[in-house]
Order: sequence, then structure tokens, then C-alpha cells
Amino acid sequence: MWEIWRLLYNLLVVPVVHLSATVLAPFLPEVRSGLIARRGWRSRLVEALGALDGRRPLFWFHCASLGEYEQARPILGELRRRHGDRPSIILSFFSQTGLKHGRYRGLADYAFLLPLDSPATSRRLLELIEPNLLCFVKFDLWPELAWSAREAGIPVALVSASANRRSSVTHPFLRGFFRAVFRSCSFIGAVDAEDARRLEIVSAK
Repeated sequence: MWEIWRLLYNLLVVPVVHLSATVLAPFLPEVRSGLIARRGWRSRLVEALGALDGRRPLFWFHCASLGEYEQARPILGELRRRHGDRPSIILSFFSQTGLKHGRYRGLADYAFLLPLDSPATSRRLLELIEPNLLCFVKFDLWPELAWSAREAGIPVALVSASANRRSSVTHPFLRGFFRAVFRSCSFIGAVDAEDARRLEIVSAK
């Protein structure tokens, strides 16, 4: 069943998101600057990865913006405290605000804006980065990227996850879709027991 949700997502949602960003860019400065900032992401990423020691494990954390990054900081800090610079850590963000503040905190080796979700882009990212772990923070879990990582045998985690009563996660019509997305996760860590209960209900077969 999850394959059907994946097909629908890529046939309906992905084209609409890409088209909307293109159409709105001339009228919304934030959208326009975000698209411009993402240009050339591949060459910059290749250059950054080339400077890392390929023998070290690489952990990739994705945060929507600054708030999600702040929730990831304790995890990143603990990784650095326990293992120093042995693991390479890269961060991706959806917002430029998150990128601006997350880039200079000394916890990651590289930070970049994540390109819009699509099968081709997801495969390209995973082939370039080859992470030992892909970790999404809070709830900015990009479906196709998560599914592609699962197919590639890369562990996927979701930390600081939440699902309040008004969340789309618990909506009866969308529950099947989110269950299909959660299938890609090897680990889901909720913010509290109540959120864990709701996420467990959604994830249950």
C-alpha cells in the first residue's frame, strides 16, 4: 500500500509544489530568494564532501528552520562530546534562517539548503552524500527522500517528533499517507508520551 501513496505523492504533490514555487517566486521575495539560494547546490555539496575524510562515518541531519535546529543541538553536541570530530556531520535546512544560524555553531562540517523533494533529486543527494544515518528533526520529514534512503539501505530516524490533536498526521484521510512515510523510519523518538502514543497509532498496521 505504501507504494501507492508514494506514487500519488510523486504524481500529484511534487509537481504542484515545484510549479507553485516557480509561479509564486516573482511575487514573493522569500520564495524567490530561496530558489536562488538553492542554485548550484550540487557543485557546492560535492566540493564540501571532497574536503571530508571519506573513511569517517557521516551523519546527515535535516531541520526545517532554526527552531528545529535548536532541538537537534543537544544531539549534535553529545555526538561531538563523545566522539569529537570522528563522525562527519552535515546539516540541511528548508529555510535560509535556519541555514544562517546553523552554519556557524561549530557542530557540523557543512550545512546547505535542501532542494525540493523529488525522486531524481533524492537519489542524487543520497549517491553524493552516502550517509550512514539520515535523521529528520521535529516533523520536516521529506517523503521521497526518506523512501529513497530506505531503498538504499540507509537508516532513517525522526527525532523530537510531535503529533498534536490538530496535526495533519492524525487526520483520518491522511493517516495512510503518513503511515507509509513512517515505514521508512528505523527509529522515531517523540517529544513526550502523548505524542508517542499518537504516532504509534498512526504507524500501526
